[in-house]
Amino acid sequence: MEKLSHLITQRVNLGMWKCVKTSRRSLEISHLFFADDLILFGQATVFQAKIMKEYIDIFCDLSGQQVTYPKSRVFCSKNVKEKDARLIAGICDSPLTNDLGRYLGVPLIHGRTGIKTYEEIAKKTQKRLTAWKSDSLSLTGKATLIKAMTSALPIYAMQSVKLPSEICNKLDKINRDFL
Repeated sequence: MEKLSHLITQRVNLGMWKCVKTSRRSLEISHLFFADDLILFGQATVFQAKIMKEYIDIFCDLSGQQVTYPKSRVFCSKNVKEKDARLIAGICDSPLTNDLGRYLGVPLIHGRTGIKTYEEIAKKTQKRLTAWKSDSLSLTGKATLIKAMTSALPIYAMQSVKLPSEICNKLDKINRDFL
């Protein structure tokens, strides 16, 4: 994957690969790697899509790895015309989507976040704790269980985004009620 990163960075430096910014003051992003997963960012143009596809194919030829394009997704901003988005998806041999879903239980967000976005974390925590019989555990056992379960669930989300205070308060309440 490091070779692909070098190929992409080389194209960015040559001005062929146009990065995106998540906000006015943020750094430009061209790609993100997560274990064996990859997210590519670029301008929503036919030229950019061809560059991306070309360099993924070059990487696959060099490494012997393959991309399952039908399992991949193309997401375009709502500012991109539907016709252009479909053309880009066709070049990439991947379906067009308006929702990237979740990664490691964290929603891949392309809009504003709110309480509803992370409500599932609180629900999962509640569900896991209620599965245990609280009256059969000692106070120490309950505290250990809370630390093990409720700190693990939101950890991925909290690495990349600040959870709404309402969700944090809800998690605290769930923990207190279990004790």
